Amino acid sequence: MDKIQLLEVISVSKQQIKSLAKIRKEYREYHIPNYNVAKLPLIVKLILGYFLFTLVATPIPFLAALGGYFVIVVFGLIAIFATIYLYITLEEKINLYQIKKKTIKHADRIKEIIEEEKSLMEFLESLNLPLDYCYPSAVGQFESYLLNQRADSLKECINLYEQEKQHQNQINELRTIQQIQELTLEEARTAKNIAIFSLFARR
Repeated sequence: MDKIQLLEVISVSKQQIKSLAKIRKEYREYHIPNYNVAKLPLIVKLILGYFLFTLVATPIPFLAALGGYFVIVVFGLIAIFATIYLYITLEEKINLYQIKKKTIKHADRIKEIIEEEKSLMEFLESLNLPLDYCYPSAVGQFESYLLNQRADSLKECINLYEQEKQHQNQINELRTIQQIQELTLEEARTAKNIAIFSLFARR
């Protein structure tokens, strides 16, 4: 297709792609727990873990009478690992229960979303747009390239988009490295200051 046809296709597809992104977001929301217990504050996790440990470790005093200190250590370690395993398992079960309850409640809407997605995907395929780029940011960039004379074809749009994405990833990696270097430098300065302070303190 030529440049004008491609612009028309993108213009037609933009609203459909927005709708696709919207229903996919709604679908994901039905498949996450209302409250993710894995994200509880650390202090709450520690308190719950402590109570769980006291239940798991209940037999230890009775077993200790049979074998003394060695038995306490062995069964204490077993109790700790068992507590961690049980806590993680409970977190997963509680989250899965919430998701199951939500999906049952909204089962009809979930079926509608699946049908809507199928219909939208078929429409987008009919426009000959690669499905890997059928999301708002990509088609928005394609339209910008065409309008600003940076590309004249779909292939050029895709190549330019991939180049810019790769460039942005490299920038993000460099920023991460820079942040790590700054933290390392700050830690080194702190350690140096502590060492100097300790030296003067000894005098």
